[in-house]
Amino acid sequence: MKYFLKNNTITFLALQCSLQSFFDQYILSKKYQHLLIQEKRVLVDGIYGKRESFINNKLEIIFKEENIEAKEIDIDIQIYYEDEFCLVAYKPYGLLVHDDGNDSLNLKDILISKYHQELYPIHRLDKETQGLVFFCKHIEFQALFDKMLFDKKIKREYLAYVEGNLKENNTFTVKTNISKDRYNSKKMIVAEKGKQAISEFTCLKNQDNKSLVSVNLKTGRTHQIRVHCAYINHPIIGDSLYGDGKGEMALYAYKLSFYHPFLEKKIEIDCLDKIKSLGLL
Repeated sequence: MKYFLKNNTITFLALQCSLQSFFDQYILSKKYQHLLIQEKRVLVDGIYGKRESFINNKLEIIFKEENIEAKEIDIDIQIYYEDEFCLVAYKPYGLLVHDDGNDSLNLKDILISKYHQELYPIHRLDKETQGLVFFCKHIEFQALFDKMLFDKKIKREYLAYVEGNLKENNTFTVKTNISKDRYNSKKMIVAEKGKQAISEFTCLKNQDNKSLVSVNLKTGRTHQIRVHCAYINHPIIGDSLYGDGKGEMALYAYKLSFYHPFLEKKIEIDCLDKIKSLGLL
């Protein structure tokens, strides 16, 4: 897809479709479809667009200017991927993805301080998990990336050190239901009436009574990897909720891949260099 971004306007070229067809494919939120038309922030071949307008060549979408009061936060966050629509940043151990009302320092605010614009996390990582987090740059496209994540079109892979020795090069699947622990609001448990959770594990190596595993999530439940590791009696090293809690939790969101709907190509990102530089692998 041909496009360019200038100031606060993105222009798509060489289109041959109705405005509604474009909306249905790329701007999935009915609310933002309506606002773009109502606020005259969409132009079809130079004329303010309506849903039934046919695009013969050029579509312009004007992003609403935001008054962002960004905090000055002097923390360096590594960016592993960026384009006009999204970015992928590395979240360190002990940092929230976004404000939870209790802990003010978070990855989102640090990035807003850097970019001076609103950003929208498409998924979360636990505070104790480190690794790659996907952000959408424009709220009009957030629903599209949300749906891609829901449809498993954004693939996330993890590495973890777990207690005990697993068989090297062995791949196995853990499939359970998971729900909240009624006795501890911070924890999740394996429970018959919970939501289905499926994780695929591969043991890469083992030594000194610990194993390095890669994990491919087939579902995305809260604490899924942590619960499943504890369930098979190989809790993640350093897990304060489901393991011994000694030191940093050894769980890393190391790889993220997806087919980019606008660039029309597959994007693969990993942060193995970062994890190795910290002496974690």
